[in-house]
Amino acid sequence: MFNIDPNTIKQIAQRLGIKTNEIRADKVTIEGKDFVIIIDNPTVVEIDAKGVKQYQISGDIKIENKEIEIAQDDIDFIKNETGINDEEKIRNTLKECNGDIALAIKKLKANTQS
Repeated sequence: MFNIDPNTIKQIAQRLGIKTNEIRADKVTIEGKDFVIIIDNPTVVEIDAKGVKQYQISGDIKIENKEIEIAQDDIDFIKNETGINDEEKIRNTLKECNGDIALAIKKLKANTQS
């Protein structure tokens, strides 16, 4: 890699109209549909390139899967549709299907016909 002085990089960026600003943060959390990314002890830099802002984040990264909440009404509905009374089996199938009721019913019906 090139050994370039950080001050030189900063001067070049300023000439190109790129501004940087370090943001003090204790933790950064990014929530996805079925996961959470937690960044502890982050270094957050805001990069403003001619009005377009971007954020660069580094730190101690931890990724966690979100627990899907299964409503009792969903379980009861699937019981009625499939004739299956095993709530644990229904709950596990719903989790495998990311809460998609139609897909869970399809899977459960396919398993009972096998």
